[in-house]
Amino acid sequence: MKLLYLLLLSFAAQAQVPLAGRPAASFMPAGYEELDGGRATGDLNRDGRPDLALVVGAKNEAQDTTEAGPPPRRLLVLLAVPGGGYRLAAASSQAVLCRGCGGVYGDPFAGIDIQKGVLTLDHYGGSNWRWNITGKFRWQQDGFYLIGRTHQQSWIVGDECPGPAGFRAGDELLDENLLTGAFEARRVSRDCQVLENRKGRRTVRPLQALAAYKPAPSASHGANHPPSLRRNQRFSRTSVCPALRAGRMLTASVMAMMARAMKKISAACIFTGYQLMTDVLMPIGRTWK
Repeated sequence: MKLLYLLLLSFAAQAQVPLAGRPAASFMPAGYEELDGGRATGDLNRDGRPDLALVVGAKNEAQDTTEAGPPPRRLLVLLAVPGGGYRLAAASSQAVLCRGCGGVYGDPFAGIDIQKGVLTLDHYGGSNWRWNITGKFRWQQDGFYLIGRTHQQSWIVGDECPGPAGFRAGDELLDENLLTGAFEARRVSRDCQVLENRKGRRTVRPLQALAAYKPAPSASHGANHPPSLRRNQRFSRTSVCPALRAGRMLTASVMAMMARAMKKISAACIFTGYQLMTDVLMPIGRTWK
């Protein structure tokens, strides 16, 4: 069932994208355009020809205020073919976070890069809590697979901690090499208590295909992750536009608080009026008599 799911997911991501074409513009899905920082070139399959990776999004995504939100962004990986032109080697409609998924910081897409045959995809976002997620992919076994990932967050208003150099209050890091199992993990509380600081090796597991990759904190890490990042992990194509949903949640919370406050004020006013009548007005009335 899992294999069938991945095949269907990959097919859906490649829908309306040609499998071969020249030039690269022929692979652009209808209604999409290249994002800023969404182009990288380099030899990914070690054949001596420059390949191309593109991150594209809907042309109107910045103006889209519908509850469904704009269509998902896509990552397209094109391999150069002999004689010129490209073929589509991989595509994903969930590897790139949505425009509103960066919280207060804004658009979390931070760019793509190709170095030494490795494709790197970066995200960055948050507010006082800043986080970044990096995924590294390599061409092997006729496909692109996740070979490394880094999840890091920092509390930008946190102070430098005494002790190991570079440790700051609220810092958290998990850097993993999925080919060798090597990892580095670090967690520091807001009051500078070192909760974790270690390096080691874990059991090497089957690599994840690019089509199945979602940028999110590791299940074994993330105790300090800010609520904005945990909420953004749930966003999908059918999610409510993040800004609209956040506005609705805030409005509902404020209205509920105001209603509770008004009830308390009304009760206090009734009680105060009763006290005024019994303690002041009634004695005055008796005096006049």
